[in-house]
Amino acid sequence: MNEFSLRRVSHVAMLGVMTTAPLAAPALADEVEATAISGQTGETTALPTVTVTGDAPANTLQAPSGFGRLPQAVEDTPQTIKVIDQETIQQQGITSLDQALKMVPGITSDVGEGGGGMNGDQFRIRGFNAKNDIYSDGLKDFGVYVRDTFNTESVEVLIGSSGSTTGRGAESGAINMTTKTPVKDDFITLNGSFGTAPSLRGTIDMNRQVDDNTAIRLNLLYTEWDVAGRDVPTQSRFGFAPSIAFGLGTDTTLTIAYLHQQDHRVPDYGIPTMTTGVDFSTTPGAPSGMSGPAPVDRANWYGSDIDHDDTTADIVTIRLSHQANDWLVLYNDTRYGHYTRDFLTTVPSCSGGGARGDSNVYAGSCLWNLYDNDPTTVPLIGFGGGNPYYTSENWGVQNITTAVADFAVGGFKNQFVGGLDLSYEESERTNYTGQVRPGDVSLLDPYDYVVDMSAITPNRRVDGDSRNYALFASDQFWFTEQVSLLAGVRWDYYEATVDDSNQTGRVSTDLNFFSPKASLIWQPTDSQTYYITWAQAKTPPTASNLANEVSPGNIDREDPDPTETETIEIGGKVGFFGDRLGVGLALFQTERKNVRQEDDTGAEVLLAEAAKNRGIELSVTGRILDNWSMQFAYTYIDSEVTDASSATSIGQSLAATPEHAASLWTTYTPIDTLDLGLGFTYKDGMTLTSAGTNAVPHYLSVDAMVAYRLAENATVQVNGYNLLDRDENYDQVRSGRVVPGVSRSVVISTSVTF
Repeated sequence: MNEFSLRRVSHVAMLGVMTTAPLAAPALADEVEATAISGQTGETTALPTVTVTGDAPANTLQAPSGFGRLPQAVEDTPQTIKVIDQETIQQQGITSLDQALKMVPGITSDVGEGGGGMNGDQFRIRGFNAKNDIYSDGLKDFGVYVRDTFNTESVEVLIGSSGSTTGRGAESGAINMTTKTPVKDDFITLNGSFGTAPSLRGTIDMNRQVDDNTAIRLNLLYTEWDVAGRDVPTQSRFGFAPSIAFGLGTDTTLTIAYLHQQDHRVPDYGIPTMTTGVDFSTTPGAPSGMSGPAPVDRANWYGSDIDHDDTTADIVTIRLSHQANDWLVLYNDTRYGHYTRDFLTTVPSCSGGGARGDSNVYAGSCLWNLYDNDPTTVPLIGFGGGNPYYTSENWGVQNITTAVADFAVGGFKNQFVGGLDLSYEESERTNYTGQVRPGDVSLLDPYDYVVDMSAITPNRRVDGDSRNYALFASDQFWFTEQVSLLAGVRWDYYEATVDDSNQTGRVSTDLNFFSPKASLIWQPTDSQTYYITWAQAKTPPTASNLANEVSPGNIDREDPDPTETETIEIGGKVGFFGDRLGVGLALFQTERKNVRQEDDTGAEVLLAEAAKNRGIELSVTGRILDNWSMQFAYTYIDSEVTDASSATSIGQSLAATPEHAASLWTTYTPIDTLDLGLGFTYKDGMTLTSAGTNAVPHYLSVDAMVAYRLAENATVQVNGYNLLDRDENYDQVRSGRVVPGVSRSVVISTSVTF
């Protein structure tokens, strides 16, 4: 376990005050009513009361979707939507987006690849990449960084092709963080925590009502922690988020919000994967057996003293809503985001020493020395991924104007949603080379080595910009009070240019495409919704992810049509016990096609991979009894590569796509002052490549919580994570490396609201 560095000591006093203040504060307020802004709409929607006492979370099927283009509640929207609400965030001690998404089966986290690959918030939804599909309040979050939840009210995940809602990308869904904004109330909530990792964290949430219709809010964060069970990786983070709202409770509401978050962390590229055995009957040897994580101590870290990931995010959001009359609401939302990053990491590998694509294992290589049963031959790691070091700066701006109209057509109920979405993004990136890597780092017993940066020089420059113009419209028409048809389409015009010093010329993309959807909906009662939905999403073949790709533009993929996904979903959402408990069930199939890449010579564009997944989603959310709540989700995914440039990939499962995955969080209140929580996260073992050659074992983490109310407004809470201390849990995966999850750890926190 690493000790805190000296620079941390100066912050301990401040965090200590934030941690212990709740214990000394007087009891004042029983509860604070939480509200959330419904995505783009700017519409203030009352959510279930959230109290500092940890009462059971309500049925999240009744929550808003998080996207204003989907104006109805989750239970009325014909698509699978998962919601992690504020009380679940508090009870589980969730501090980052990746932790929140562990509650959503079917989502896996990616390590990020070499050559400057984007380590950070990188996710797959049902096996399809979602790294460019992260939103905040329904607007795109353009940056690449680790997102904290100190300013987060809830997290919503759209699952299934969602191009008609969000535009390009969204192959199998989109992720949205709804932020905390001003409400008509006065309160201050202080929270402090410390953990065995060790870790320290302090947050302040202040809201003040200025007059009858105006309020301000401020959220503050400071945190530092080591990763439990890992030798070196650490992180420190600071953030503040002021906001002001005018016209609360009136026909016209304006909210202006700013978020600043800065991180300094040591990135973790985990441990290498490798073949589990080598056949020494021939020289060179042939590998045998499935590849998996290296047989090393889970704490092993292979980086250098200069590895770092320093990021800043500055985001301004302006949201305006206007109730024009009793049937028309207008919204205009604007986002500006500016992001910087200084990133250097070590990417460890333990190969057989052959040329790229050579399956033989050569004498003296890391893999050979590992399995030759000779203790005098030490397996020495290699360094993959180009030993990436880069700096980047990117910014983006987006404006969405939306109209929601509820009216009758020939006596039939009708709801129309339409609008205009405009965005611009610009990215600048410089790669460096020349850093020295030692050649004697043992796979079994690594050390934190020192690197001389004096020879580092820039060797690549990538600059790009993009523009996106879109029109979207959807209409839900009720044939009867119970039966309706929802149909919509989004038209995108996307153009981008990329100048890459590694390319022979400028790369440009200029195309337009439609993303349609259609749903047939039956709602026999207010508590029942049954539907069948068909939807598409499309992604440009090049320059679609300027800030989130090593090589965002490729001249060989300028002309092909967009990658396309198509989802069919049949499902139902039902409320029980007066909607206290909600149950959702869906059958789905998503098919991806027209994925293109250049061949080995770079001269021809060919099919890279077509894939299909199908399965079942099940969720139970809400209160079983007044003092017993549950958030449960299960996903079964049967995935398959249906066509590929490599014949060995056809018929294999999609990479990083578990067949079975489930999560449970349940709380019970035996007496008014005590809350008990227990849960687990499970994922099947899964392959890490479409060729099926790498795999990790199943993931199982059991977590628990005990919260005791010292007074009506003050609580002490203890959270335990990975209580089984299972070493085979891997939080992030990639074909050549995996990052171990946290070992058994405990966090103690105190909270007060007054």
